Amino acid sequence: MPCTVGQMESYDYAKKAFQWAKALKLLDLSIKLVTCGVYTVSEGKHVVNVMGCFDEWNVWDPVCAPGEKGAEEHYDLSDALAIAAWNVFVRNANVVKIACIAQSINVILLLLPLRLVSSIRRHTTPCTSSQTLMQGSSIDVFVSTPLGSSNTFYAGPTVPKFILDLTKHTLDSRKLMRYVDVSAVLADREREVRIAMLNQHEEQGVVVPIRFGPGVQVEEEVRVYEVWSADLRDTNTFGDERVKTVERVVRFTGSWELKRHSFQVLVFKLRKEE
Repeated sequence: MPCTVGQMESYDYAKKAFQWAKALKLLDLSIKLVTCGVYTVSEGKHVVNVMGCFDEWNVWDPVCAPGEKGAEEHYDLSDALAIAAWNVFVRNANVVKIACIAQSINVILLLLPLRLVSSIRRHTTPCTSSQTLMQGSSIDVFVSTPLGSSNTFYAGPTVPKFILDLTKHTLDSRKLMRYVDVSAVLADREREVRIAMLNQHEEQGVVVPIRFGPGVQVEEEVRVYEVWSADLRDTNTFGDERVKTVERVVRFTGSWELKRHSFQVLVFKLRKEE
């Protein structure tokens, strides 16, 4: 950003980043490198195997929270579900190695008055669940949804508009704007498979059949962490926490009922080999 001390053009930044990458490797060859920015330098001889980094990501509406008024966003459940949609980081963990939620690294969080602390807590609830539970080896999950149904894909307005325009010309099997989003990890030490599922549909729940690969057996009891509230606009205040993570243990029967506008993490225990 232009207001940042040391801000420079992307080309100059890429050259300096490359020099720092060499310096860090001289100190420790085991260091893993990531890139951060829009453009990079590539001149043939500068070939470095680097991974991706999202230095700041979050939900922020400049109309509702203008910068000149402090950029104070009042979050609700819909914002929390938008955060949960970043399951994409888990699915692409092979190339995305660092992803920092914006309010954890910039000064806005430090300036927020106490009345917004509860709002921040609610907003980051899915993020906290993911950070705690979705650690391990990312699993390549196959997700199949009924095609041609109005409850399968979001078709409303988007910002920017070209996202919707692209979707209109994409095969149903390749569309990204599905209401149901899934990621999964294998927690090897705990012998657990953890599946994060998000239903972004405002009114429609969905029954999700869950199938594991050949030879994979799981216990009947599954631990569930659920973020849900009756109204998408529900918000938290001091003494009235409507949006929170609810934990319970249930019996798994082969499919799962995913509530409307909800985020859930299912923890399956792998059966020991006999």
